[in-house]
Amino acid sequence: MTAFAFILGVVPLMKASGAGAGAQNVMGTGVFWGMLVATGLGVFIIPGNYTFIEGLGRRRRAKASQPVVVLPRKRWFMRDQC
Repeated sequence: MTAFAFILGVVPLMKASGAGAGAQNVMGTGVFWGMLVATGLGVFIIPGNYTFIEGLGRRRRAKASQPVVVLPRKRWFMRDQC
């Protein structure tokens, strides 16, 4: 929420007019998009990656805890019984 307040707080820099407006517009635009991307990464991408990796670990643990059944190998000298 703080990040969104900051992002909305730099909107006047993007819309500035008058003396020094060119520098303020450029700085405001850079800060606005930089914070927007950083916030998007922090809110959506990082937790999504964590959830994905956690799911992989759970599947791996579940697979490892299943009992392994070893069947006897068929020998070449044994005949099929029909």
